Amino acid sequence: MNSSHRMSKRCGVAVVELAVALPVIFFVVLGTVEVCNGIFLRQSLEVMAFEGARISVTPDAQVGDVEDQVKSIAAARNVQVTSLAISPNNFADQPIGTFIDVTVNGYSASAAGFFSDGNSTASVSMMKNSSSGD
Repeated sequence: MNSSHRMSKRCGVAVVELAVALPVIFFVVLGTVEVCNGIFLRQSLEVMAFEGARISVTPDAQVGDVEDQVKSIAAARNVQVTSLAISPNNFADQPIGTFIDVTVNGYSASAAGFFSDGNSTASVSMMKNSSSGD
């Protein structure tokens, strides 16, 4: 067998190996990107819920203040807030020691794909611990 014939067989084997491995590599990379986008969405919603709760436990906080904080973070992270819930509703009038719950539902087109619909939820509870906001 001459050397050019052996080289041609090796190239054929390499092409077959590439044909088998390339789809696997492609799906691993695609899956990694999908998971990372989902993690980014979830983390963004958790940051929004935390910051909303942080604002809600300050003295004289209003619903609009919490909404503005959540919306500004959502805009910076390119996430659409589908709903924002604050419990109890009259959180500004609650005494020290009361837990305020902030729940944020959101959507991100970059997180929508094969494994997710792009929707997620995050919730944070924070206790009012001072009347001065310090």
